[in-house]
Amino acid sequence: APRALHLNFGEDDHGSPIEEVRQGVKTIAAAYASAEVPERFSYFIEPKTGHVLSPAMWKHVQDTFAKHLRA
Repeated sequence: APRALHLNFGEDDHGSPIEEVRQGVKTIAAAYASAEVPERFSYFIEPKTGHVLSPAMWKHVQDTFAKHLRA
């Protein structure tokens, strides 16, 4: 089964056009769902944000680590 995957995107990141991001995460989510592990895929799109790792994005990463990594 696929490993856990979390992706962060800034809505205004010109290196990752947001409409392509939205289509891509739908495709990835469908693949995880077909593998019967939809809970292992997550993503966060931060509005009005460019190519950064913001505090909100980092929080999503930490939450994913806490959920899927063992101490």
